[in-house]
Amino acid sequence: MPESVHPEAHAHRALNAGEITLLFLPLFTVALGYGAVLPILPSLLERLHATPVSGALPLHAGLLTGVYIGAFVIAAPLWGKVTDARGPRAVLLAGLLGYAADTVWFGLTASIIMAYAARFVAGAFAAGLLPATAALIVARCREPERARHLGWVNAATVVGFLVGPALSGWVHSLVTESQPGWASALHVTAVPIWTTGVIALASAAGVAWGFARRLPEIGAPAAAQAPNPSPALAPRSILLLSALGAFGLGAFEVGLSLQSQRSWQWSPRDLASLFVVCSLVMLVIQFALFAPLQRRVQPQWLVIGGFVAMAGGFALLAGTSIYGIVMGLVTLIALGSGLLLPTLSVATADRAGAEVGTAIGYQNAAANLGQAAGSAVAGLLFSTLPGASFGIVAVVMVAAAMAATWRTVRAGAVRSDWWGRHG
Repeated sequence: MPESVHPEAHAHRALNAGEITLLFLPLFTVALGYGAVLPILPSLLERLHATPVSGALPLHAGLLTGVYIGAFVIAAPLWGKVTDARGPRAVLLAGLLGYAADTVWFGLTASIIMAYAARFVAGAFAAGLLPATAALIVARCREPERARHLGWVNAATVVGFLVGPALSGWVHSLVTESQPGWASALHVTAVPIWTTGVIALASAAGVAWGFARRLPEIGAPAAAQAPNPSPALAPRSILLLSALGAFGLGAFEVGLSLQSQRSWQWSPRDLASLFVVCSLVMLVIQFALFAPLQRRVQPQWLVIGGFVAMAGGFALLAGTSIYGIVMGLVTLIALGSGLLLPTLSVATADRAGAEVGTAIGYQNAAANLGQAAGSAVAGLLFSTLPGASFGIVAVVMVAAAMAATWRTVRAGAVRSDWWGRHG
């Protein structure tokens, strides 16, 4: 049975600071783990003897990342259904404990095949955390807290991704420098990975303690208080727009990395500064600006504006290599994606009714599929049409903005309950 109590007990009251911290700790944890793995992938692949030719290292690094994201596409909808059936707390605990156990396996893996399997399992367990967190927010929060907390979901992952590489680098240095005789090749890669597992266990303990009381049922009470949903953002269109928005973000991450290091000849430090600025802009938008905008502007216009900002940033990136200008365009792209993605998450939750976990699971799968496609397409375009890669992605973002605009105009003439008929 789903986790439930009488709604007057504590349903839809404002979360206190401790509960808010615990609410976003699981998402922060898996994002931290994802970011922590990236700097040590080369050392890990060398230990596994998977790269006898140096050119194979980027291939395996990319495929390991792709396998992790692919697990989200498969597992997120399934976890969403489990969330609706068993409640968010159980899924949060299962996801964190499974993720922590997987870090032990991944740290000890002795073959490239096992490394691929471990990354897939890690992604499969991590995929349940977003649907469960969104379901918990809907179950516990009223407007405007609900929209604000849903907007913070992406911010929690951004913070984790920023902290992860720094934590991994610090632990790596501590192992290699403080105990040089003890640190084997296994320890150099395994200890940073195991550190993220310990953090996942701590997050699980926090969830078990902080949300020990049974949670209210998800569904009718939260749905009844939701604002009248705009028919311009129906479930099918949300899935498509989520995939397109994440496509642009994935293309941006890979394309900027390749362009800056190979065409513009910038240093890794210059590139890191761009990504830090991008992340900070997204954090400011999602923590401070999203909730006020969401109350004052119809969601479809935030989506259209997000796509237009991303399209403009990509189009102008294609014609400049001046660092200061590129920094401004990165800020524009971050502004667009920072508005777009949380708007679609809130729209999904508003329409989901009693199946918010399932709805968020499908949206998460669509977004991860789009991000993986964007990363792959950016790499392919840079290899075949390096001068036109950003321009082509800009055209895709313009097409997405046009599709959202067309859906908005069409919905203005024909209003229909899409979730009831097609969800």
